[in-house]
Amino acid sequence: RHNRLPTEHIDIARSYHILGMAHNYIRKFDQSLEYFNKALAIRIKLLGENDTRIASSYSEIGRVHLARKDYPAALVSFEKSNAIMVQLDMTQEWDYVYVCKDMAMVNQKLGRPEIALEWQEKCLALWHKSYKKPNSSLASLKAGKGSILINLHELDAAEKEYREALTIWESLLPADDGIMGISEAGLGNVYRNAYVSTGQPSYLDKSRTYFRRFSNRMNKTLQNNNWTDTRRKELFDAIPIIERAIQADLLAYEQNPAQAEALESAWQYSESMHGYLLYAASQESRARHFADIPDVEQARDSTLRSEIFQLEKTRQNMLENQGFSLTDSLVIREDTRIFSKKQERTALLNDFEQRYPEYYRLKYDRKTASMADMQARLKPGQTLLEYFTGDSMIFVFVIQPGLSKVVQIKRDFPLNQWTLALREGITGYHTAPEKNSRLYQQTVSQYAEYAHRLYLKLLEPLRPWLTDEIIIIPDENLASIPFEALLQTTPRDLSNFVTYPFFLRTHQVQYAYSATMLRDMEERQHQTQPRDAMLAMAPFFDADTNTLALRLNRELLRIGLSPLPNSGEEVLRAVKRYHGGGDVLLGKDATRQAFWEMASRYRILHLATHGKANPQIGEFSFLAFSPTNGTNESSVCPVGELYQLSLNADLVLLSACETGIGETQKGEGVMSLARAFAFMGAKSIVASLWSVNDRSTMLIMDQFYKESANGKPKHQALALAKRQYLNDNPGLNNHPFFWAAFVGIGDMSSINGK
Repeated sequence: RHNRLPTEHIDIARSYHILGMAHNYIRKFDQSLEYFNKALAIRIKLLGENDTRIASSYSEIGRVHLARKDYPAALVSFEKSNAIMVQLDMTQEWDYVYVCKDMAMVNQKLGRPEIALEWQEKCLALWHKSYKKPNSSLASLKAGKGSILINLHELDAAEKEYREALTIWESLLPADDGIMGISEAGLGNVYRNAYVSTGQPSYLDKSRTYFRRFSNRMNKTLQNNNWTDTRRKELFDAIPIIERAIQADLLAYEQNPAQAEALESAWQYSESMHGYLLYAASQESRARHFADIPDVEQARDSTLRSEIFQLEKTRQNMLENQGFSLTDSLVIREDTRIFSKKQERTALLNDFEQRYPEYYRLKYDRKTASMADMQARLKPGQTLLEYFTGDSMIFVFVIQPGLSKVVQIKRDFPLNQWTLALREGITGYHTAPEKNSRLYQQTVSQYAEYAHRLYLKLLEPLRPWLTDEIIIIPDENLASIPFEALLQTTPRDLSNFVTYPFFLRTHQVQYAYSATMLRDMEERQHQTQPRDAMLAMAPFFDADTNTLALRLNRELLRIGLSPLPNSGEEVLRAVKRYHGGGDVLLGKDATRQAFWEMASRYRILHLATHGKANPQIGEFSFLAFSPTNGTNESSVCPVGELYQLSLNADLVLLSACETGIGETQKGEGVMSLARAFAFMGAKSIVASLWSVNDRSTMLIMDQFYKESANGKPKHQALALAKRQYLNDNPGLNNHPFFWAAFVGIGDMSSINGK
């Protein structure tokens, strides 16, 4: 439309408005607000302050704030929308129902259910004025009223509203339609609250039945949709419902501890929400390879995936490097192309499902690991901790050989703010462009404070069950922190790291995306057995960089695309330590093309290079290799491209910055470089959580291979390497910035296979 209409035409504003809605749907809130504000500015200029389209803009902006849980900001926007509708005398028109729904919802979120109910009753009055026969809108309004009535503890009335909503939907929609899950989840919550109030077991049975119906319906919806963004939204929206479902199961287990089924059900809810998209994508990839789909059709899918990524890459470059805004016509043109290609790929996958029954079977053969499965897999002295972070509670599933239990931790503290404060305390000084003693003391104090606070919340309640070896399945922002660096007590002397009671000193920690992914990575059979031992690459090593480092006289971090003088020695030591030997590519020989052509042949990949996480769009996190044509563009390998590669590696060691972090999706996890390598077929990954120090990384990696050569499992070898580093580098070098970044993910059996 930009090519035919003035830039401030009313139809252009409408296009921006639609784009804002789409980005809010996929939880890209900053982009959504940019589109909505652009639409609003054009509309105000062309229409003045009082117009229903202005009210609509304010409503949509409020919904973005609502999704972000910024309820006061949402209320301000909704009130502006309401004021316009009142001024226009539109309060008796059907369009006003959307204002009433928004006002009801935000007041409920602000803890004012009485006011919320008044607005919801206005919605229902408008429906009765506008319609005669029950429709889906009436069902939605009744379900919304039921939610408010639960908050008012009017459970009988809430049950009535949810049942009437469900009856309406059942009369209008196919039996498997996902929207009916709203009523089923609501009834589950009604009966859970009724049980808490009365103690009658029948209420709890009903609650669990309805939550199971919701879960089955959600899983069917996820299965029937190949749109990743839609599935992410489904998972996110399900989080508070799954939290209540877990609570209902745990109430049943507390009522009768012999009822092991209830505990297993709670575990299954949690496990199904950990790494769902990664597991689904891994199964889909496996299905394509083993279902006899012709190579030409698989090539078509690969081409589409590559085209989608290249279009997204072009769009991102326009935004980040060329100064375009989201509302520029060229960016919008790329959005249209991306959408079209995604539709084409979805149609292709749907076609695969219809024409290749074995593909369909393998794709949806998703057997989630049970608690009994994990008990049988764990060795004596190992404990698995799976964290599920709800809105009000954190559930920690504790599994050992012969033990399964759940510990509930009140989420009465700002978890995400604390994890961010911990990371800033660890990295703030060492990554700062200008360093001074004041900043150092400030960050050390901040680290010590939040490392102990988080220990008290996340690990102290579990202390009776903490063994030497811990497997952690994190959730939400917990994936961005190293549990090894948490502090069991307050340090005696902040200036002396020798006194710091790091969790590492007494425990060995490894990580997994989910118990199911851990099981699958441990059992993973490579499509082709690797012919060669180790490929070690150091793209940014040059013989002259040691001299350069001395001349600069500064701490070298693996950030930017600067020389890494210790990376060459690191990879040479790695190959020497590893009994199978290997191939080393240094400097200009360590190109992206070389990696692409050689990687699938090796059992171990060691990449000592630069990496960068992208917290907004995980697929644009990247690894860097040596440029082939003198430009940095030729060296960068983003996550989105890595998904095209198939590996046969037992271990991928990403000795680079930020390879274990990236875009965080609540209910799904972190979209990181490490995750990409898990998808590509690696059985285990060692990745980093921040910009690492060049020298300390080299020392830790060297000791890791030394311990591995002695037959130690990877997680033990990594823990011993970190402890050895602490012993050999006392004083300021004991700071967790130097040793805590690297974490082991997946199959941690020894490199020798023991």
